[in-house]
Amino acid sequence: GEQGAMDGEQGAMDGEQGAMDQAGELELGQMSGSIGLKLGAVLDSSDCHTFLKIASRTNELVVPGVTHLPSNTKPKTPAPPQRQGNSSKASSMVPGRGSLAAPGPGGQGRTDRKVDRAKRGIIAPKASGGPRARTFLLCGKNAAPIVEQHLTSKGWRKLEGSRSLSFTLQWVECKQHIDFRSFREGQQIVNHFPNINLLTTKNGLLESLTEYDKKTESSEQRSINMREFVPVTYRLYVPSEKEEFSRSFAEGDIWICKPTGLNQGKGIYLVRDLKDLEAKEESSHSVQRVIQKYIKSPLLIDGRKFDIRVYMLIIAGSPFLVFYHTGYVRLSLVPYDLASTEMCVHLTNQYQQKKHPLYKEVKEDTVWGFERLQSYLSGHHGLPDDWVMNILTKRMQQIMQVCFQSIASKLTHKIGFFDLLGFDFMLDSSFNVWLIEVNINPAMHTNCETLKNMIPHIVEETLDLAIEVFNKCCGSLPVLPLTSLHEFILLDS
Repeated sequence: GEQGAMDGEQGAMDGEQGAMDQAGELELGQMSGSIGLKLGAVLDSSDCHTFLKIASRTNELVVPGVTHLPSNTKPKTPAPPQRQGNSSKASSMVPGRGSLAAPGPGGQGRTDRKVDRAKRGIIAPKASGGPRARTFLLCGKNAAPIVEQHLTSKGWRKLEGSRSLSFTLQWVECKQHIDFRSFREGQQIVNHFPNINLLTTKNGLLESLTEYDKKTESSEQRSINMREFVPVTYRLYVPSEKEEFSRSFAEGDIWICKPTGLNQGKGIYLVRDLKDLEAKEESSHSVQRVIQKYIKSPLLIDGRKFDIRVYMLIIAGSPFLVFYHTGYVRLSLVPYDLASTEMCVHLTNQYQQKKHPLYKEVKEDTVWGFERLQSYLSGHHGLPDDWVMNILTKRMQQIMQVCFQSIASKLTHKIGFFDLLGFDFMLDSSFNVWLIEVNINPAMHTNCETLKNMIPHIVEETLDLAIEVFNKCCGSLPVLPLTSLHEFILLDS
């Protein structure tokens, strides 16, 4: 009888508990809907439900304007927010726009961190922009080891594969590897502009400069005529220009024919006779080409032809920042001979010189720094001791600024875009400076001592400047001065 009474009492208690559970579940469902707007920026619907269940069991739910506690407990005072830097938990706060926070342990902890912040009374709004973790993606080999070493040393995490879209920064060798349609401005950084071909293809450069030259013909804005630094050039795929070239061709002329979209000297040949051009065009009729007056009397170093590689860094800021970086001299392995048909005599880039059987033995003598160039010009031509770093450098910078101004109004602008370009110049025997081409993917090889001492610093400072400008623009902070600016020179802001 006593046991039966106890069972009856337990049954009544179970019934009461069941009613309470039902009421609690109903109340929980009502609360999930009522605070959806408050938590919607942080938790999805399933997270809301989980979050409220945890909170109702632990009596630790603290949400501004909403309290759910059992009737037999007193409300707890919400814990004050942790200040960033005062606690290890501070790093779990959602970073603000443009903040490049250290990566978390992985995607699994995101909901847990949100619930943890909510339980502690810290309901951080979802960031309006800016990456949540510092991750980078590499596509291609050019400068990849330098980029990886530099970013990992600063706490960045490398993403494996080449197709991930969850990166913070992407460094590619070919622009085609960037999915510009999926690019998230203010959250990602990529090392190319989508339409930088306005400057980096042979026809793009020619058309941009020609248009700018006409636009500024009677303007004080014009500082230099393109004919002063670009050899006469025709587009062979434009019938009227091809006819004009044919009419202007004279006996004894030498022209150099180039594909519009290739670099490293690929597909280039000399034209000494119109019949030769016609025969070669027939074999490669699908390739667009330009033809340019060959500089027959270049300045030589010890009887060898050379050119000069310098760098331009463009960063999308407000609206653009343009920088110059000094470079190096590239020399041919063999003596210059105008009559020679060997392209390594006429083209001085490393890609062509490496094809020569003597390259490994004398490669250190195919790349000079500016100091060595200055020493040679002072000793052999009596030029002032500051001619390279003063007169030559200022002329190259002037030409580079004109090139940028010719595309500035057309270049796609989004915070997170940047581009490191290689500008190639030549000097003729009268010390005139000629622009040969602009490269979208300048080689960052370190196969000789001069390049080992220079290239890594260029890549590292490029990354540091791009990230600093990105962070400042996303945070609505003044971009200048730049703490990362060391060897680059600001040309235009």
